[in-house]
Formats: sequence, C-alpha cells, structure tokens
Amino acid sequence: TPVAELTGVVNCIVRREDQLVGENTEGQAFLEVLRRTVDPAGKHIVLLGAGEMARAIGVELALAGAAEILVVGQDEPAANELVDLIVGNSETSASFVAWEDEYLVPAQTDVLVNAPSAEVDDPDSPLPLDLGETTEGICLVDTTVDPPDTWLIQEAQQRGAASVDGLEMYIQQALINFKLWTDVDAEPTVIREAVEEFLEL
Repeated sequence: TPVAELTGVVNCIVRREDQLVGENTEGQAFLEVLRRTVDPAGKHIVLLGAGEMARAIGVELALAGAAEILVVGQDEPAANELVDLIVGNSETSASFVAWEDEYLVPAQTDVLVNAPSAEVDDPDSPLPLDLGETTEGICLVDTTVDPPDTWLIQEAQQRGAASVDGLEMYIQQALINFKLWTDVDAEPTVIREAVEEFLEL
C-alpha cells in the first residue's frame, strides 16, 4: 500500500484477488487511538525513537497534518532518514534532536510519543526526560504493550495529563488486521479480553 511503501515497513499481508499486498497497520492503529484524545492536525509532536514503529507513526502523523515533528533519538542516521521521509512527503516541518543525557521536552509540545525500537527491560524505570511544565493540554503516548502501565503513563496520571498506552494501540491494530483478513468487524471487548488473557494482565 502507499503508506507501507512510504515507510518501508510491512507488518500485515492481505490477499486481494490474486495478489498479496503488504500493509502497515501500526501507524494507522496509533492514529485512530490518538484521535480519540487529540487530533494531531496542526499540533507540535515530539517523537522518541526512529525505529520501525516510530517510522510508521511519524509518517501517519505527517499525513494527518501535524505542524511539526521533532524526532528525538540516539540513532542519528535512522532519525535523519525519518526526518527526510516526513519533509519530502508532507507539509509537516521535521528535525532531528540528539538524545543525550536528559532531554527537556519543549513547553509547546502537544503530543509526546515514546516509540522504542526494542522491548524495554524495565518499563517502570524513568526515561531520561525532563517533562518540565508540560502538563496541561499535553498527551503522553507510550507504545510499550507489556506492561502498558509504564513510567511515562504513570507520569501522565500524576500530572493530570491525557495519555494513550500501548495496549490500546495493540488492540486497535488487532481489530484493523482482523477486518482486513476477514472483512468482518471484530467485537472490541472480545479482542481486549483475549489480549489481556494472553499478556496475563
């Protein structure tokens, strides 16, 4: 699909007539869940990470009309590649910020997304972030699925900020994939129960 081709990442394969089509539903699921809390159009985004998940999310945010995306990370080549991808295919402004020591989140940030490229050993451990005064109006998102109650999500709750956890995204992605494969709308509560049982939540 166009988005999968743009990101260079396929996570779902769908049969369409006599063809197998590569689709990327990670960014789509993220966007659908985020929009329940905030519309990214015109918003200032801080994206932590530049791996496959971050690429999918960054592209979807740009196509959704985000005003600015700061790609914060330690892998400079991957981050700059994502920046070029965003700038070259949308009207969204994007730039790379090196994540060295503690990163101070800009006060004008509307959405902060943590999209690590690998499983986090201890999701409860504080991220090297200084959230400063970013409380009112900000939405904190963590794509970590197991466990979904990460340090960042706990920070959002303590600060009274809106939040989106990885479990919600994972469930939405399962719903999208099921629809693509079967053309049937799955019951969200059934999918949630199955996921929570599998993850022993």
